[in-house]
Amino acid sequence: MGDGRHATVAAGAEGAFVAWAAPRESGNRRIVVAPVVRDDDQGLVTGAAERVETDPPQAPQLYPALAVTAEGLVVAWEDRREGHTRIFHAFAPDGAAFTPARAVSEDAGKSGARYGKGSGVTRVVLSRLDGSNVGAAWMDKRHYKSGYDIYAAFSTDGGRHFGPNQPVFDMVGQADPDWHPAIAGGAKAPVAVAWDDARDGNDDVWLSWRTGPKAWSNDLALPGAGGPGHQSHPALAVDARGDLHAAYLAQDEENGPTRLYYVHGERR
Repeated sequence: MGDGRHATVAAGAEGAFVAWAAPRESGNRRIVVAPVVRDDDQGLVTGAAERVETDPPQAPQLYPALAVTAEGLVVAWEDRREGHTRIFHAFAPDGAAFTPARAVSEDAGKSGARYGKGSGVTRVVLSRLDGSNVGAAWMDKRHYKSGYDIYAAFSTDGGRHFGPNQPVFDMVGQADPDWHPAIAGGAKAPVAVAWDDARDGNDDVWLSWRTGPKAWSNDLALPGAGGPGHQSHPALAVDARGDLHAAYLAQDEENGPTRLYYVHGERR
């Protein structure tokens, strides 16, 4: 497939899949998805790649995210077809083609003549939560004076449709740019979203969890993932007991050696 970029992998009981931004077609990259299968040597390889949209892309499609549900496969990505970046998604029922792409991020309107046709979004992440529930989180600049904030949206039908956008951050966190979201949840644990920001003068990892259909907790500094230095790029997972597992990158100083840390939080 040439110089594909931004690959991501997701797996579930229905199998494993990989998505990436394929080489430019009509001047733009497009999102493709392929199953992960075993070859004759029992290694893992990708099967035939499927285009998420059949028509040639009219604008760049970048940085995909995947989730595998009992109903099928959902893919989301950054898309500039409307003249500014939005998050789009498509759903493929098991064994069927992808549905037409739909927007996940709401159109917040123009930020002003200096800032183009609308606010920007970037780096969407997806996670199957429990049952038919899927969560999406991304960086969103609709409040452009404070930089990116973290927003989320949820699907209750396996990834076919996503509901209204929800701000994840609290009022203290709104003043500083937020980066690198992660999302996870399960049948025995509320949805949690993590990211990093520098509200305390350091790059620290913060956590918020869903307390109601449209409500979120105050931001909590992830234990151990704060203080002097740089803590960033969190990843989250929830296990069958409802425990939260988090990993993040840490550096004592900018451009210094990078270490990987892990934190386990018990559900009580």
